[in-house]
Order: sequence, then C-alpha cells, then structure tokens
Amino acid sequence: MKNIQIQFLLPGQCAVYRQQNLQVETILGSCVSVTLHDRGKKMGGICHAMLPAAGGESNPERLMCYLDRALEYLLRTLYGSGCRIPELEAKLFGGGRVLSAGLESFYDVAGENVRAARQWLQQHGLIPRESNTGGVLPRKLRFVPSTGHTECTHPNVMPGQLL
Repeated sequence: MKNIQIQFLLPGQCAVYRQQNLQVETILGSCVSVTLHDRGKKMGGICHAMLPAAGGESNPERLMCYLDRALEYLLRTLYGSGCRIPELEAKLFGGGRVLSAGLESFYDVAGENVRAARQWLQQHGLIPRESNTGGVLPRKLRFVPSTGHTECTHPNVMPGQLL
C-alpha cells in the first residue's frame, strides 16, 4: 500500500472503517481487541476493550471500554453497512497478564476479557480465524480494515527471544 494513513486506537475506542490505505494500530496489555472484517465489502471494525461487561454503566463516554458494548456497536455498525455474520471474519488479540501488582490473584481481568470475547463471538456464530491471547507481555496490533490483514507483535521483544 502506498500513502498509508496510520490511525492509533486508544483504550475504550471502537470504530468501523471502509477507507482504503488505512492501518489502525493499538497497544494491548490486559485489554482485548476484536477485529471483524467483511472481504466482499472491503471494510472492517476494531475495538480496544478494557473490561468484559458494562453491567449497569450508562455513561455513553465510557461504554466502549466494555467488551460487550463495543462488540454490539461493531456488529450493529457493520450490519448497517450491509455486512452479515456469514461474511464476517473475526480475530481476537490481547488479554496479557501484564499487571505486576499481583492483582491477578484477586481478579484476572486479562483472562476474563479473553473468555468474554470468545463467549460473545461464539454466541453470535463467529469463530476467531486468528487468536493471539494470554501470556505476560503486551502486544502491538496492526489492522488493515479494507483487507482484514493483522500483525501482532510484542513490543521491545527481540526476534527469537523466548516469550
């Protein structure tokens, strides 16, 4: 791709793109990102969710922080553009146990995020074609919405270094 535009997705953001020559990047720790792509329509969406479920949260400024609400938004927006589940390709990334304060023994937010994502996808008939989750390292995710191409790397880890 020539003249690639890079857009950074922050935690709690979610978006659908039809734009060509766009690459979306995000950094994941315990958060998860789900990408949904429709090859025929050459469009896709991505979310960067921090927690599994919104529960009683009603503040619209924070709803995309929650995986359930972010995925509902993605699917609703893609449906509004004519996409349908049989044509969607799902991918799942993140959920690394990067918190070093020992909080995982109290609440495994990374593991819960991954479980919630898998469960939501399964309930909607979507099986991740690609998944890179767990471990203890952060991830850098690159997503090209028009092609569905993803690249997931571990920042600051040298090639060949044991993870």
